[in-house]
Amino acid sequence: MAQSSKRYIDGFSCKLAFCLICNRLIDKSIRGRKNTCSSECEKLKLQDIDRKSYANQMSKDPDFAKKQSAKQYGRIKADPEKMEARRIAQNERMQMPNYKESARRSEKKYRSDPDVKKKIAERMRNYRYENIEIIAKVEAKRAEKRSLQREQLKINDPEKFQQLQDNERKENRRRKAEKRFSELQKDMEKMVNKYE
Repeated sequence: MAQSSKRYIDGFSCKLAFCLICNRLIDKSIRGRKNTCSSECEKLKLQDIDRKSYANQMSKDPDFAKKQSAKQYGRIKADPEKMEARRIAQNERMQMPNYKESARRSEKKYRSDPDVKKKIAERMRNYRYENIEIIAKVEAKRAEKRSLQREQLKINDPEKFQQLQDNERKENRRRKAEKRFSELQKDMEKMVNKYE
């Protein structure tokens, strides 16, 4: 029997139905009144319905995904057990190399936005101003760790230590040159403004 563009064909005593997904004939004795031929096709049909519904919601409200995500996070946050399960799942995901790399790329893209850079800089300035003691402790630990690493490098690998010193000297010379240049620019601006 030739396949029709319709989803069913009138037979002698019943209608023969075709699957919505793959267009195969549906065995009514197994599938009953369903319009798919197998559980796999049923799953694909439901996914298609969900996709269309989501696209429809997004076309009506562009912030639909953000709102749904906020609702879901609110429900998780309200339940400590769910929050702990979420934290564990997040930690497990972060162990996967692909996920870690993807997260790193997303973070880099987010931080490269000029508006975000300004917000982060402002937040850091405020944090440094409000937490002077904490910042001092962190910087002291960092300096101690750096000096310990330098000592170990000096003992274990003198060539790398020498290279590190050379790089530091170059960097210091560059910074001093930049500082001198900026001071000269300021002096020139003062002179120009003075004679105008």
